[in-house]
Amino acid sequence: MRIPEADLRNKILIALTIFIISFFLYLPSLWHSFVGDDVHIISSQLQGTKGYGLFLGGGLNYYRPFSALSLGLDYKLWYLNPMGFHLTNILLNSISGAIVFLVASYLFEDKRYFLSVLTALLFILHPAHADSAAWIAGRTDIISSLFFFLALLSYMLFRKKDNPNILFLSALFFLFSLFGKEVGIVFPLVVLSYDTVIKKKKIKDLIFSQAVLFVIVAIYFLLRKFPHPAISIESNGQSNVEGVNNLFLLIKEVLYSFGFYIKKLALPLNMTLFPDIHHIDNLLLPALFISFLLIALIKRSRILIFGLIFIVLTILPTIPVIFMDTLPSPVAVRYLYLPVFGFSIITAYGISKINRKYISILLITVLVMFYGVNLHRRNMNWKDNGSLWSYEVKKNKDSAMARLLLSHSLYNVKKYDESEKEANYVIKNIDVLRGKESVKANFMARAYSILGKIYIERRELDTAERYLLKAIGYKQPKGSMYHNLGTVYLLKYKQYRDMTFLRDAYSMYKYASKIEPGYIPSKYGLAHVCELLDRKEEALKYYEEVLNADSRSPLFIKAYNAISRIRSSMKNELP
Repeated sequence: MRIPEADLRNKILIALTIFIISFFLYLPSLWHSFVGDDVHIISSQLQGTKGYGLFLGGGLNYYRPFSALSLGLDYKLWYLNPMGFHLTNILLNSISGAIVFLVASYLFEDKRYFLSVLTALLFILHPAHADSAAWIAGRTDIISSLFFFLALLSYMLFRKKDNPNILFLSALFFLFSLFGKEVGIVFPLVVLSYDTVIKKKKIKDLIFSQAVLFVIVAIYFLLRKFPHPAISIESNGQSNVEGVNNLFLLIKEVLYSFGFYIKKLALPLNMTLFPDIHHIDNLLLPALFISFLLIALIKRSRILIFGLIFIVLTILPTIPVIFMDTLPSPVAVRYLYLPVFGFSIITAYGISKINRKYISILLITVLVMFYGVNLHRRNMNWKDNGSLWSYEVKKNKDSAMARLLLSHSLYNVKKYDESEKEANYVIKNIDVLRGKESVKANFMARAYSILGKIYIERRELDTAERYLLKAIGYKQPKGSMYHNLGTVYLLKYKQYRDMTFLRDAYSMYKYASKIEPGYIPSKYGLAHVCELLDRKEEALKYYEEVLNADSRSPLFIKAYNAISRIRSSMKNELP
């Protein structure tokens, strides 16, 4: 059965229109800066693939090869020009919106495409997407979702044409979705719900397709060197054992989180990175959601049932995050990138059931304006570190993490007095600021580390040393802490010419390089100290590691000149 040429042309034109609308919605973010840990993530992704191979996990918990590949390609094209990275995010997000229209057109089977266009429009306008599309590091959700939608579209075509080749294409896209981020793991359950709810397939008709998808899951775990958890957490934290063992606390935290996600889907206001989810309405919303699902089941509304199940299934991969002790927040708005599709289906379908046309038009207009305004506001929050972290502190005055990030951003723009004020506020008020007890030591270490860097800039080296030793005393090992302490000792050596300081600098840079092997400044610092200690062979080794790490780094030329200088001196020393 072939798609009529006119119908295909109309679909392509509508999909292209959705793409263009989405592109211009996010065009302002093209001029945004790197935000948060963008540069660190780019660096770690590039370094993380070395020695393992891009598609071989090698035992890594953090296995997202397509995300690493996209950042690597951007880096090759744009180096550290954020505009290029943001352009990629905008394009990927816009393509995703266009594919959503195509998926919806097969789901609704409506040649007039009203429901499909409305679903896609609600999808691209939803403010929750700003946290993925306007943040470079947030593209993992976009990449995974884009291939997830392609896999779903292919699967719908497979069911329509009963062609196994299309099923294999769907399976390939499913694997690609997993290569973007682990959330794609729920795809077999999504198509299972599609088959049973929408297509009303019998169990015997599902065996082959589910078996093919199971093979993809097996391949995925093999590539990332099974056994590993299906859900990889972005920071290598440890689980909250007390919370996991106490069934009541576990259920309560899950309900709080699920309620938070439902609220942000339905009412996307006050989007923040560090929300306090422990509000009574977040406990009530899951009950309301279940009631809505029961009504849909009683009325046998297949579209509503599928949309609601889609939301639940795509939120499921976020559940393990709730129990990670080292994360500053148990929830994240960017995790809603996929669930927004389910919500858009439900909303579009609900509007189509309103009998009075003028009410439907009024409701659509209000939704588009409401979403558009809040999307623009959230997009602008991500303009730079100053705008984002100032907003986060304003909305979350009791969040230690928000204040620390604001302090760090103020340090980066040389506003040392203001940065010091925020860091000291965290130290003095740590007992009343929001955060699990297990992460408060990490907050204190970060605060003292920032103070240490501030006093390095002020050249008050004794004070800087004292603060950095306090940071290390909290036993939250960060390569940057030891690197900065190494810098203190190197500066003290240059001031007092005491070799003890130089040896201390060597030890600190060495340990910093051990903790974070991909951090080039520590390698360069280590090489420079070895040169001063007259350990020429060792200095050459570390300078060459700087050369091999990144030919576009500002330290590359310095390392190259240092190698030439050392080799020249070694030649002169020959008899």
